[in-house]
This record gives sequence, C-alpha cells and structure tokens, in this order.
Amino acid sequence: MDKQVLNKKRLTSVLVLLAAFIAINLISGEFYTRIDLTKEKRHSLTSASEQMIKDINDIVFIKIYLKGDFPAGFKRLANATADLLEEFRSYNPHYIEYEFIDPFEGVTDPKESQNIIVQLAEKGLKPTNIKSIGNAGQEQTYIFPSALITYQGNEIPVNLLHSQLGISPAQALNNSVSGLEYSFISGIRKVLTPIKPKVGMLSGQGQIQDQFVYDFIKSMGEFYEVEKIAMNDSLMYIPKQFKTIIVAQPTKAFSQKHKFIIDQYIMNGGSVLWLIDPIIAAMDSLQGKEGFPIVPMDLNLDDQLFQYGARLNKNLIQDVQCAPHPFSTGYMGNVPQFELFEWLYYPVVIPDSKHPIVNNMDAVLHQFVSSIDTVGPSSIKKTPLLKTSKYSRSLFTGARVSHNIIRNKPEPGMFNQTHLTTAVLLEGNFQSLYKSRSNASFVNAIKQSTGIDFKTQTEEGKMIVVADGDMIKNGFDRQGNVYPCGFYKYTGQQFSNKKFLMNCVEYLSGVKVIEANSKSVTLRPLDTKRIEKEKSYWKFLNLLLPIVIILIFRIVFIYIRFLKYKSNE
Repeated sequence: MDKQVLNKKRLTSVLVLLAAFIAINLISGEFYTRIDLTKEKRHSLTSASEQMIKDINDIVFIKIYLKGDFPAGFKRLANATADLLEEFRSYNPHYIEYEFIDPFEGVTDPKESQNIIVQLAEKGLKPTNIKSIGNAGQEQTYIFPSALITYQGNEIPVNLLHSQLGISPAQALNNSVSGLEYSFISGIRKVLTPIKPKVGMLSGQGQIQDQFVYDFIKSMGEFYEVEKIAMNDSLMYIPKQFKTIIVAQPTKAFSQKHKFIIDQYIMNGGSVLWLIDPIIAAMDSLQGKEGFPIVPMDLNLDDQLFQYGARLNKNLIQDVQCAPHPFSTGYMGNVPQFELFEWLYYPVVIPDSKHPIVNNMDAVLHQFVSSIDTVGPSSIKKTPLLKTSKYSRSLFTGARVSHNIIRNKPEPGMFNQTHLTTAVLLEGNFQSLYKSRSNASFVNAIKQSTGIDFKTQTEEGKMIVVADGDMIKNGFDRQGNVYPCGFYKYTGQQFSNKKFLMNCVEYLSGVKVIEANSKSVTLRPLDTKRIEKEKSYWKFLNLLLPIVIILIFRIVFIYIRFLKYKSNE
C-alpha cells in the first residue's frame, strides 16, 4: 500500500473521530442524561422532587455549613449533599445556586466562636459536638451539619443530621445521607408554597384545649392553613377544601349526625388523622396507692373505625422500653423529694417500618397508649406505623393503674406480647357506615339541606388511626413558656412526636414530597478483621495487578503490530 495513501486514510480517521467527539459533546450539552447504577437509586430524584425543581422560576440559594476538617462520616455527608445539589442544578441550572461555608474559618477567638454558634442556633441550625484527642488532651469542636435555603427574602433552616435513639453514629450518618433529598425538598417546598392546603381541627366533642396544641398548630401553620371545624348543630358537611381533618383526643361521644358528616367527608375523598384515647387515663388521676381503674372512653366511634378497618382495644400497654417519670420518695424537712423511675405506661417506640411516614425516624413517646387490631376486607391496605418493643403486655378493663408498680415491678416473663401496634395507616376502598341506613332522619335532613349526594364508598381513601391522644400535646415550663410537642421535660429529651404527626398530615394531604423519605441507602461497612488479616495480600495485588495488565496489553499490541507489518512485506 502506498505510504501517502496510508497517511491520508489515517488523517481521515482522526478527523472523523474528532468530529464525532465534538458532535457528542454538543449533543450532550443540550440533552442531559445520567445512569444511576446504585441498587438503592441513591442518585435519582423522585418524580415529585424532579418536578418541583423544574418549576422553580426564581433563584433558590442554599448555604451548606459543611466545609472544613471533619471526620470521614461528615465528609461523606458533605459529598452526598454536593452530589444532590448538582442533581438539582442539572434539572434547573439557572435558579439553583449553592455554596459550602465554614462558619469558623479564620476565627481564633473563643468568644467570637461562641457568638457564631449562638447566631446560627438562633437561625434554627443545630450544632453537633465532636470530641477528639489533641495536643492539649481531649478537645471538642462544634460543627453545623445544616443548611439555609433562601428564596425571595425568606430563609428556611434545614438540619441534615438525623440522629436516632439506639443506633450507632455511623448508622445515623447513613440515615442522614438517605434522607438528604427529603430534607432539602421539604425545605424548598416550605419557601416556595404560595397557597397553603387547608387542614381542619375538629372541635365540639371535648377535644384538646388550644394551649395544649399550640406548638403543633404553629408548626403546621408553616405549611398549611389550619382552621377549626365546630361540630355543632348547624354543621351539615365538611367542605372538600379541607385536605385532611384531625380528630384530636375527643372526650365526649359523637352523635350519629356528626359521625355521618365525617363518614361522607371520607366517602368524598377526604382523609382523617384519628388521635383517640380508648381508655380514660391521666397522671392527674394517679392519687394514693390505689391509683385508678382502667375504664373505657365512650366516644361512640368503635363501629365507625371498625367499618374502616381498625379496632381500638380497651387496654393500656406496659412496655419495658419506656420513659421515666418522677415519683415522691419522701420528705427532707417539709420539702418532698422526687426520683425518676421507669414508668411502664410511657412506651418509647422506635419505628422500624420503611414507610415514608416513619422511615429513619427517631423515637416516639406514648403516654397511656392502647393497642390497635386491624380488621375488615383485604381491599383495605393496613400498614402498621408504630409498634411497641418485643417486651410488652396489655392490661384490660378491671385492672388498676398504680405507682406501686415502680416498687413491685412485674416479672420479665409477664412481658410476653411483642410489637403491639399503636398507630396504623389504612388505605383503600372504604365502605360507608351508613350504606344500609340511607333513609335515617339525619341522613335525609343533611341531604335536603346541602343537596350533596349520599355516597356508599370511596376509592383510594386514606386515614391514620393512633391510639394515643396525648401524642399531639405540648407542655409548659414554670414560667408558662410552651415546650415543643414531643419534648419530655423530665429528661430533657425531644421525641419525634411532632415529626410523626406532621408526616402523617403531609401523607394524608397528598403532598408527594414525602415520597423522597422512602429512600434508604444501605450501609456496607468493610470487614475490619478480614482487612487486618489480608491487608498485605491486597496491597501487593493492587500494586502488581495494574502493572501486569499493562504488560499484557503491551505484549499483545507488539505482537499484533508485528503480524500486521509482516503481512505487508
């Protein structure tokens, strides 16, 4: 073959490859694509998150306080955050901006550092204390695994570290990585939402007084328009504008008329969060050694909830995994002395379900809770959300609640009931309680007054039943300041009661952002014992294998070249 022709062919091949390379780059610049090969699809956004990011039409600026010399786990969290925000930018490069910040960069004065900690805490960012061994002995530093989202002058804090009772720091960081999309999307939704969905709080059956739900209502107000719905004689229906209604710890029986109004609200696509106490129980009733008997709460709701798929048992649960409560141990002079004792009637529940409502959630505190059985047809999907530990038991009507139990603790063998359900999600085709009573007087009166058609069933209905009305309550300090919902003042621990209830309302209201909370990244730790045993082998393998592969390719290349030019001779 002529040498000039050969060179021309080679030049043509190079130009074709170069042109193809340029064309691919131009096309890829116009059409973004990405293949997620991870098992958990950790680098893929849910469809709801993707759509929300695409719909942003003004700059969302995100400051992430994860820059600096951190332990490996926090560096992983920072890298995962950067990857997620780049994913956001790939869907909306013009309006998503972010910056990683070290708030203590260049700061040497301890007082100035303390001022920065206070300022960031006032913005809603939670510090994390990291202890290490330095030249001066044990040292502690504060980091803020948090972010601030700013949009049109509004600023929302997002805490990225999700700790959980009873799990290791490594697993807590892993859960935090799993929950990054939900954390950021929830924050972005909070600053973007111009029109808030309506949520109704029922009143009229002795529900919780306003001051005891102040913190929950205040938190709900950031996302929803919360209104009271008075269940009085003049009420004929619950408007469809209410995405969800909350029945919070009623103490008086519901009339058939009001039950029918709730029933038809459900049949017409409404959802309900039931927070019901099946038993009359309160610490205020615990006077003297005798205590108080277990007496059912008569709310006239048993048949209705049974129709929808849940039976609230007339019992109180005792659980070995519980919170302590102070009890008097005597007097010193005229001053009573108190000591904390494990109070078996206050179960501490650690959710283990992967449902997005409770996925990776920290512990929830119950106070005098009952168990729930699921009943009804298979067309209703029943998903337990909260369960007690494997060391539980139930006390039924006739038993007494007394503080004597702290001195005469039951034998361990008596706690032989495992994972009793205390909260359940019901979804599916609900049948009306009144489908065979369409001619009842109150039914006809409401039909004539409103003109609304009577419905006997609903499709794709949703409700959540919790056998603990106290879950929504907030407490107070001695000055009358409101504690957050779920804060237990005797130990200073913040339980996840409010987060659980907020997630319930979010799910029931049809907000698809919560889908992002179903993600779970599996932690795959290295086998440290095997590493120690085989480290020399893997070192030599990683050192020699690349060299051997290169030599093999080189030998094959020389041999092919030899055959090629030999054939041209």
